[in-house]
Amino acid sequence: MSQERFHTEKLGFVRGLIERMWLNAGASRTHAERVARVVTLADLLGKHQQGIGVLEVLYPGWVAGEIDFEAEPEVIDEGPAWTLVEGNRSTGFNTITVAMEKTIEKAASSGVAVGLCRNHWDAGCFGGYSLLAEQQGMVGIATNTTPPMSTPIGGITNAMSAAPLSLAAPTPAGAPPVLVDVKTSETYEG
Repeated sequence: MSQERFHTEKLGFVRGLIERMWLNAGASRTHAERVARVVTLADLLGKHQQGIGVLEVLYPGWVAGEIDFEAEPEVIDEGPAWTLVEGNRSTGFNTITVAMEKTIEKAASSGVAVGLCRNHWDAGCFGGYSLLAEQQGMVGIATNTTPPMSTPIGGITNAMSAAPLSLAAPTPAGAPPVLVDVKTSETYEG
């Protein structure tokens, strides 16, 4: 297949389209930027079902009124080294970013911290969250539970989560960060 059959766009253009789509759905500018950041990262990493493909997962929830693009996640409980964020039916892009930012803030003063989230929708590529910690010179680990998406060997019904797992760590100056971003089930990426 010749290259002229493929159309390419600059990353900033694609991010702008995603942001505009989210703004038109009623999301705040911050929410739209969070979605565009994680979706474009996933596509750059070749994780298309966690990138632009994840938008297909959110659309039916939005149409059914289950996702609230206008909702703002809120910290509902916290301690010196932990945070609990209520998503209020927002996307995971929005909710998990709030939790990771708060967790990074707490880890800066306590050495280690944990952020927990609830009541949110899909979050796409979890490297988008662990890398937030790496950018602050910290190790970041991000994971999530999912509905039953995988069948055990010999089973006939989905019974296991297909949770993502991501770890990002800083490296010496000039070297790219360490990023491990994996699926725990074959169904997760397709």
